[in-house]
Amino acid sequence: MAAELVFESKLSYHVLRQEGAVEIEPLISLQLELTGGPRIYASDLLIINNAAWSMTIRRRSPATPPAAHLPDSMNYTRAAQKSRCVIDVHQSPERFASLLDMFKGGHASEITVFVENLADSADYSKKWDTAAHASMPVKSICFEFPLPQSEA
Repeated sequence: MAAELVFESKLSYHVLRQEGAVEIEPLISLQLELTGGPRIYASDLLIINNAAWSMTIRRRSPATPPAAHLPDSMNYTRAAQKSRCVIDVHQSPERFASLLDMFKGGHASEITVFVENLADSADYSKKWDTAAHASMPVKSICFEFPLPQSEA
C-alpha cells in the first residue's frame, strides 16, 4: 500500500570530498523530522515515527544511464532501543545543482516522500515489515521551499 510521509528539514549539509586529486561525488545530507503521515510500526512493533530520520541526496553520474542508476530507497536499522531510517535519493546532475542552490538559500519547508509496501492496519496506522524488507523503494519525492517575501 502507498503512504505519504511528510518531513521537515532540521539541518542540511553539503558534503564535498576529495581523495588525492580525485573529487568524490558531492552530496546533500539532511536531518529530518517526520511531521505528517500515518503512525508507522516496525516488525518488532516499535513505532518508528520518532526514529533518527535522515536523507542523503546524491548526484547521479552523467556517465551512468538513468535506467542503470541505483533506485531511491528508504532503509531501516535498529541498534539497541534506537531506530534509524535513512532515505537515499539519486538525482540528475541538473536537478542536484538546482536542489543544492535551493538548500543554500534555506531549509525546505516540507519534504514529501511517497513509499509503497507499508501494510494498512485496522487503526489507520501502517506496518513496515522491516524483518523481511529493511529497505523499500521510494516512488516519488517532493521538495517545497518557501518563496522569498518581497518587502513592501
